Amino acid sequence: MHTNIEITTSEVLERDGWSRRLVDQLLGAPDRLAPNSRCRCAAPMRLYAIDRVEAAEKAGAFLEHLALLEWREAQFVAAGQRRRAGFSRKWASWLEALPAACEAMFNLNRYAKWGSCSSAHRDAIYGLKNQLVKLLYERNFCEAAWLHEVTQPVGCCFACNGEGVDWSDALCGKCGGSGGYVAPVRRLCFTFLVAGQRYTWHQPMDSLSFEPVYTDKAKSWVDGIGEKPVELAAKKFAEAKELVAWVLASAAKGVGAVDITDPSQGCP
Repeated sequence: MHTNIEITTSEVLERDGWSRRLVDQLLGAPDRLAPNSRCRCAAPMRLYAIDRVEAAEKAGAFLEHLALLEWREAQFVAAGQRRRAGFSRKWASWLEALPAACEAMFNLNRYAKWGSCSSAHRDAIYGLKNQLVKLLYERNFCEAAWLHEVTQPVGCCFACNGEGVDWSDALCGKCGGSGGYVAPVRRLCFTFLVAGQRYTWHQPMDSLSFEPVYTDKAKSWVDGIGEKPVELAAKKFAEAKELVAWVLASAAKGVGAVDITDPSQGCP
């Protein structure tokens, strides 16, 4: 049955198995271009007939792509199992592996700020970082914690493209009509001491699942721009993430756990 339903490129990509390469390869040119309803200055929306999308999903090329994805996923899971087995042989407990995990996160956290880091990779890194910060805090590795008022550089408002009005000609709700913005952000700054090595990490307020004790007054800080060097080969990123995940899982299971006098107080 033919329908007149059309979906955007983003909606196609939300369906299982699709990628931008496949959209270009299997769907080609869009069925229609439409003005962007959110921002008049943005590129027009590319719309595809849902019937054509569903037909492509039943074609041999798409089914072969899904089979390849499943095979790659199986290979990824098997590689992860081998790496975790290697961690268990190398370290008797998560505490012994913690310095290596912190060093891995130090490099991963830097890479997450690189332009070449994908959003999926970045989300995975920050998810692990949130858990690692919580673990370090609750296990009394924290030396200091304070609030940072981070001032982002002034720039063109992304919501209205600097025009000061939204798509309905009302004042932009993001910049108040100025066309620019200064985005103050409140972040918590932690300093951890692990095996003689100090790590200082920022955490967004909404990412914390615990209440830290501040050891210093709030400070202002200008967020730096630029990609810092990473001392970890790209081929080691997966292993680094796996190591942090293994440490977190082992700690949660109590493998190699230590007695904590007062786990609610992460900083002395």
